Amino acid sequence: LRRVFGHRPWVWQQYACIKVEDKLRFQEGHQSDCIICDVQKYVAELWNEWLNHPSNADFKAVFDDSRVGDFGRSELVIHIMKPFKLMEKIKEDKDVWDFEGDDSIGVYTYLGLLGTGFFVPLVIMMVQVAIPVLLALAVDGCPLIPWHVFGDVCASEEERAEGGFDLDVYYRGTYHIMAIIIFILYLVRVVPDTFVTFYNTMGAYNTAYSRLMSLRQSLWLQEDDSLGQMIGYRLDIYMNTVYVSLLYLLNIYIILHTDSVLDIILNSLAFEFVATIDEETAKNLWWDPEQRWITAGAMNVVLQKTVKLNWLRSAKLFSQQFDIDEERLRAACNDDPRLLCNESVSSSDMNNVKFMTKDEAVKFRFRKVARELHNENAIEEYEKPSVYFGSIAKYFYALFRTKDKSIFNRFFNYRTWSRWEQVLYMSPVPDLDDLFVTKDGKTELTKSLESIAPPEIEFLNFNPDDQGYGDVGLREFFSHLFDVLLFEHINASVTKAWREKTWGSFLFRCFDGVFEYAAYIITVAFPFFVIV
Repeated sequence: LRRVFGHRPWVWQQYACIKVEDKLRFQEGHQSDCIICDVQKYVAELWNEWLNHPSNADFKAVFDDSRVGDFGRSELVIHIMKPFKLMEKIKEDKDVWDFEGDDSIGVYTYLGLLGTGFFVPLVIMMVQVAIPVLLALAVDGCPLIPWHVFGDVCASEEERAEGGFDLDVYYRGTYHIMAIIIFILYLVRVVPDTFVTFYNTMGAYNTAYSRLMSLRQSLWLQEDDSLGQMIGYRLDIYMNTVYVSLLYLLNIYIILHTDSVLDIILNSLAFEFVATIDEETAKNLWWDPEQRWITAGAMNVVLQKTVKLNWLRSAKLFSQQFDIDEERLRAACNDDPRLLCNESVSSSDMNNVKFMTKDEAVKFRFRKVARELHNENAIEEYEKPSVYFGSIAKYFYALFRTKDKSIFNRFFNYRTWSRWEQVLYMSPVPDLDDLFVTKDGKTELTKSLESIAPPEIEFLNFNPDDQGYGDVGLREFFSHLFDVLLFEHINASVTKAWREKTWGSFLFRCFDGVFEYAAYIITVAFPFFVIV
């Protein structure tokens, strides 16, 4: 597709993502609300406007050429529109993206998607850490109960007799039988559940949660997520994998130091509750009614994953990716070192009617009048609000006057329409005469295309209608697992951050890589610990 159409459609795709984010709101009942707005219709209008622009006449000639044909045109449009189609599926296909019915989605998932709303996840994490620690401290000082003697090593027989213990029942091993039952339960249920959860968390399973984690993993590797999103994503992984393994191992330790049937049962129930408290909290009606927030978060991540911010901030990278002369590109952006990212230019261009459609210009004038008249209802209708997930986040970011952390405002500084107006049409268009030849009245691809053809190698393929993704999901899962255990995953992540000089991300990923390695080791070794 790039060989036939050039790179210009992919430049437009970056632009369209920023326009879509500017269009969408998190405002229930509004026509531009993310759940109501028809993203594909809006993008189709943007495409037609760009395609028929006078500055795009050379591309339009290639696009309409009979040698490309309807098939070639449709393949390009389908490919370019995939992110926007996915956004529509996320909010409309309730069978595939069933957020309400997926029990694996928890408060950390929301933080990983939205990047705000720290308070509740931090409280939940404190509870999940504090309860097991307190239970462990409760048995501190009690030595391991010997299995060959059913006597209480924490108290003498006289003390137990005075306390009313039934020694006959005790000696028959009632307490240790209960412990054995718990261990068997762990082997037949907890160990398989732990591995299924691990598999699901890595994004290899056919669930809404696993799809979300797959999107998040792509954004994590791209390194365009915010600090809040990074923290939430990694917490979501660790609290559903290594934390659960450590939790059950700690319960085994407590069981081996407990001689009360009731304590064994209550402790085990407490650990079951603690392990899932983050998911249970997210099911409450007050948390996310109608799953609006998680739907908006997933749609926003699709946009983040598609837009390559590193390219948009670097003339060198942008020119390399889209085959544009670097000097010409710099000149179009006034030699700005951050290229298409400029807050002051963005603020100015967003209020410039020259870069608006007719509908946008009308609404802009209505908004201006509403402000002059101090009409709150009209302002609410025509001015996009900055909305944050979490009650504290709103005041925290308002204190620093930061807009690009609110939902559907992450690309605020990239709305530099005056620069996009020039950049959209800079990428050269291929000459179809170099690609096609006519023989006996039939149009064929030229032989020269063989020189750019990729080598024939085996590649991973799967049937998307296969509900379990067959063996592909397993292969991908184990491939990722071995990448982590062989340090290839951390090496790629840290190297990318170092090369792009994102030092905050570099330090975070160094620390996280070490922790991730230890977490995977513990999770994989969990069944062996239980057996031993």
